[in-house]
Amino acid sequence: YREGLQSQGLWLNTADSQITEMVAAAGFDWICIDLQHGLAELADLPRLLPIVEKCDACKIVRVLSDKPEEIRRVLDLGAHGVIVPMIDTLEQATAAAAACRYPPVGTRSCGPTRAMAYDPKYLAHANDAVMCFVMIETAEGFENVEQIAALPGIDGLFVGPVDLSFSLCGGVSGLGGAVFSDALDRVLAAGKQVDKPVGIFGLNPENAVQQLRRGFTFCSLATDTTLFSNALQQAQTVAAQSSSRCRD
Repeated sequence: YREGLQSQGLWLNTADSQITEMVAAAGFDWICIDLQHGLAELADLPRLLPIVEKCDACKIVRVLSDKPEEIRRVLDLGAHGVIVPMIDTLEQATAAAAACRYPPVGTRSCGPTRAMAYDPKYLAHANDAVMCFVMIETAEGFENVEQIAALPGIDGLFVGPVDLSFSLCGGVSGLGGAVFSDALDRVLAAGKQVDKPVGIFGLNPENAVQQLRRGFTFCSLATDTTLFSNALQQAQTVAAQSSSRCRD
């Protein structure tokens, strides 16, 4: 992302080892384990992160909240970066960025037990290597987006489209409207102004392609649960059609 290249990722809602193995082997640029709305808990990360490490995907974790202790713990367990939800103010964004870095530029406490296990030189480059993305998904955060994007230590923005639509438009119907479209343009412009990447949660693969063409730097193509659910529905449809032809 630091080279400005576009990337595609996969969102993990489950905490299943076998699903994580299949996702890791699929060749995505990055994989995000969701602690906020997904089924994984903090205690699952020591099991899931090593699976992702076997491939070349970047390990991202959406943390449960903006609490610094949660951010620090996720990084100690070996995540390359965090996506921090529900950022409204400059103060929240500043605290999140500080939690990702060691002093004197941040407030992260030194104890990366697992991170150093696979990278003995971790401390020498940790401040530069970790990534702190903050989510723009509320009306207040949206109003502060230019100032948030410009903060030192904020490596990029990440749009939560459904929550942002609820906040700005009153519901999911706003996703297809001009107000929401203009809002996306403003967030993209805020990132471009300070030369920082802007990502977005893709609602489906088609939507993800559209968002990347629009100018977003990185986007999730889908969630593991959505892909599995769609595959089940497709299989059921094929089976139903086959049964119908047999009866005819």
